[in-house]
Amino acid sequence: MIADPATAPSPAATAIDTAPAKAEPRPAAPVAAPAPGFDEAAAVAQYRLELMQVASGLKTYPRIAQENGWEGRVELRITVGAGGAISALTVKRGTGYAVLDQHALDMLRRAQPRTPLPAGLRGREFTIEVPVVFGLKDG
Repeated sequence: MIADPATAPSPAATAIDTAPAKAEPRPAAPVAAPAPGFDEAAAVAQYRLELMQVASGLKTYPRIAQENGWEGRVELRITVGAGGAISALTVKRGTGYAVLDQHALDMLRRAQPRTPLPAGLRGREFTIEVPVVFGLKDG
């Protein structure tokens, strides 16, 4: 009996490997590495200075503090998240006057989005400390 060519198994069909395919391990996605020679500490320090400059342009002295002769230095701690926005902003050391401390917090909240983030710091979280001084001579 002659096999019908349409129903006869082809040599290619009998040579199919039925063993499960081995998955090749994929390398982990690389974390955005800074360019060679990138100095993160210097970039953070530069950003801090630029943030302080922008903030100083937004600084006003609260009237109630002026009228009462309140002065002081606020030390703020600001964490910039990987997305470039503030993820935490706290008073590390206050003046003893809530109005001055709150004014300093508000000033940094307004200044941070106006301060360009260096390319090397994008995608990274970092924390800086910023002093804000309120003196009656500042007016």
